[in-house]
Amino acid sequence: MLAHGADPDNLDEESFRQICVMYADGMIGNKALLETLGSLTGAVYNYMRPAEKSAYLLKDILGRGYDYFYPPQDKNDAVNESLLLFLTQAQGFDEKKFK
Repeated sequence: MLAHGADPDNLDEESFRQICVMYADGMIGNKALLETLGSLTGAVYNYMRPAEKSAYLLKDILGRGYDYFYPPQDKNDAVNESLLLFLTQAQGFDEKKFK
């Protein structure tokens, strides 16, 4: 709406709140732009690369910025917590067996 010539001084509260939510969710802003442009760049590079070379990933395009948007996680801890949560829902679950 603002990109099409609307007056930003006449912006109502609801529209302002929606814009803030879109910005916070990454629908507008740097993250969405970098993901989109990085994916498009990767697609062009993968189209032009030789067949014997490995494919370009978004991580290759964004470089150090990739870890900012997608921080590395220890998968063992996440898997263990997920499994424990699943087991706690079973009938007769005894947490003492897992200590």
